[in-house]
Amino acid sequence: MNAMVDSSPINALRIEQEHYAEALVTELEPLLKRNWEESPSYKADIKLDIDWPRYKKLDELGMVMCVTGRINGELIGYCIWFIVQSFNYKGLRTAHGTAFYVRPEHRGNGVPMLRGGERLLKAQGIKRFYWFCNEGTLLHKLLLGIGYEPDELVMEKIL
Repeated sequence: MNAMVDSSPINALRIEQEHYAEALVTELEPLLKRNWEESPSYKADIKLDIDWPRYKKLDELGMVMCVTGRINGELIGYCIWFIVQSFNYKGLRTAHGTAFYVRPEHRGNGVPMLRGGERLLKAQGIKRFYWFCNEGTLLHKLLLGIGYEPDELVMEKIL
């Protein structure tokens, strides 16, 4: 486990990469459900149904990184990135954020968690980070505040 402790006066936030384990899944599931409940664009037509065996396999292959935030051992949030080796640029590995959530009572820890995750990814040679987010959301505002810039527009069509 790679770990770092945030030295901010907010709290003793521990940020670390955690690998797939049943105990971690048990802790993540309630937060993932809350995240889904707070995402009205998906909740209307997509049922939360996490493919844990696939996450386990991707973790074994080094293709997913789960970064957790804990205070006194309690899970307060997570950032999950898929790590992708480019098909068009063989030397390029990128991290694509797929899930980010911090419990409402701990939302002041979002930026340290995102930055901590970036440091852990950078230590693995990843220098480009992407997040899909809706404009105006808390995640969008946090990302703009820590130096992310709009890159491409994502288009969606539901059939």
